[in-house]
Amino acid sequence: MILGHFLKFNEQEHIQVSNTKLQEMGFKFKYHTHLEISESGETCLYCYDFGIIPNGDEIKVIRCREQN
Repeated sequence: MILGHFLKFNEQEHIQVSNTKLQEMGFKFKYHTHLEISESGETCLYCYDFGIIPNGDEIKVIRCREQN
């Protein structure tokens, strides 16, 4: 999975990736499994266990929170 690639060996909860890099790797922004609006008003698009928060030319890739 393209999004998982960025966090596979990284202990951080998120990482910044360029929009262009994701496109070059074949990520299709129009396909996602669900979305959430954060308390700060950011829209997070999820693709299974990972999410993206678009921010201009940079994309924040995040791990999905575990459900209790």
